Amino acid sequence: MIMKLKTRCLFPVILILLAQCSSLAIKDRQTLKIASDEARSGNESAYLAMEKALSIDPPPQSPDIHVKILAELAVLPTTNSVEIIRKYMKDRIPARRGQAVLSFLKNTSIEKKQKEKELLETIESNFQQYSEILPEEIQSLGTIDDQRSLDLLVKNLNKDSQRDALIVQSLGGIFTRSNAAGQTGVASSTENQLVQVASTAEDANIRNLAIQSLKIGYGTEGAARIQEITLNKGSAPPLRMAALTVMGQDMRRAPDAEYGKKLKKAWYGFRSEKDYAEKIVEVLASIENKSIDEMRKILLRGVVKPAPPLRMEYVRQGTPQGLYSLGRKYDISEGVFAKIDSRIQKIMKDETLPQKPEKRTVSAALNSLAPDSDYFQRKKIALGGISERGVLSSILRFIVNTRRSEAWQIMVLRNVCGVSEAEAMKLREFYLNESTTLNRL
Repeated sequence: MIMKLKTRCLFPVILILLAQCSSLAIKDRQTLKIASDEARSGNESAYLAMEKALSIDPPPQSPDIHVKILAELAVLPTTNSVEIIRKYMKDRIPARRGQAVLSFLKNTSIEKKQKEKELLETIESNFQQYSEILPEEIQSLGTIDDQRSLDLLVKNLNKDSQRDALIVQSLGGIFTRSNAAGQTGVASSTENQLVQVASTAEDANIRNLAIQSLKIGYGTEGAARIQEITLNKGSAPPLRMAALTVMGQDMRRAPDAEYGKKLKKAWYGFRSEKDYAEKIVEVLASIENKSIDEMRKILLRGVVKPAPPLRMEYVRQGTPQGLYSLGRKYDISEGVFAKIDSRIQKIMKDETLPQKPEKRTVSAALNSLAPDSDYFQRKKIALGGISERGVLSSILRFIVNTRRSEAWQIMVLRNVCGVSEAEAMKLREFYLNESTTLNRL
C-alpha cells in the first residue's frame, strides 16, 4: 500500500520532467539526465530538447548547462549527437567551443581518420578566427600525429604558462607515439621542438616538463639519453640544467651508482658553472644518501689538496724536466707545456697589437722576475720560453693570485696560455698546490 502511494506521488513528477523534455525545456541537471536516458533509448525528441536548450540563454540557476549538455553528448555515440556537437565546434563562446571540440574527440561513433581530419580543419579555422587555441583544442591536437598538428601547437607556445604546459604535454604524446611507430619525420620534428623548449623556455618548470617528455618518448633508452645531455659540456646550459633536474628526481627514487661515478668525474669540468656544479653536488648527495655539505667536502677533497713539502728531486732535475715530472701528477702532458711555450712566444713576437691584453698580462707578470726592466727586456725573457727559470710560475702567479673569480682566472689562463678550459683548470690547481716547488723551476 505504501509503495503504491509513493509511486502515485512520483508519477506526476516524472510526467512533468518528460513533458519538459518533449516540450524542449532542459533547464537543469535533473532534466538533462532524463533527456540523456531518453536519448539512449532512441527517443529523437530528447536530442531536439538538447539542441533547443543549447540555442537559448542558460537559466540563472544553471549557467553552465550548455557545457554539460555538450559533455553529455560525447557519451551518446549516435549520428544525432555528432551533428549537434559539430554545430558548436566553431562557436563564438570559448566554453562551448572548447567542450564541443573535446566531445567530438571523445565521441566513439566517428572513424579515427575522419575525426582527426575534422578536428585539424576546425582548430585551424578557430585559430585564424579567434587568434587563440583553447586547452581542449590543445588536448585534441595532442592525439593527432601529424605535422599540421605539431605546427599549430608550436605557433601557440610562449603565450601563456599554463597553456605552454599543456602544449608541451601534447608534444610529448605526439613524440612518444610517432617515435614508437617509426614515423621518423614527425618524431624528429617533435623531438627538435621539445629540445628547443627545454633550451629556451623562460619557465624552468616548462623546461623540465619538456625534458620529461623527451625521456618518456625515447622509450627504454630514455634515461641514458637524458644522462648524456647532463654530461655534455656542449649542451645549452638551460637544457643541461633541466636534464639534470629530471635525472635528480629519478635518482631520489632509484639511485644509480654508475651514473653517480660519471657525475663525479664531470663535476670537475663544470666547476666554473657554479649553479650547475652545485646541482651536480645535490644530485650526487641523493645518489649516495649524504647531505649536500658532506658531498661537497668529499668532492673538494679530491681537488684542493694541502700544499706538499718542497720536492727537491724536481728542483734538481731543473727546467723543463722538473716541470714535466711535476705536471704529470696533475695529468698535464709535455704537449700542454709545449703549447704554453709556443703561445707565450707568439704573443710577445706579435707587434701588430702592442696593447693586446694577453701581451700586457705576460709583460706585467714577468715584472716580478726583473723589477727594474723595461718592456723589451721582459720581452727577451719571455722569448726564452718557459725553460727559463721562473717564467711559467710568474705568469701563473700573476693570474691566479688575484681577487678575481675562479671563472675569470680560467678565462685568462685560456687566453694567455692557449689551452682548453679543462687544461686551464688543471694549470690553476697545479699552481695552487705546487707554487713553492714551481717557483724554483
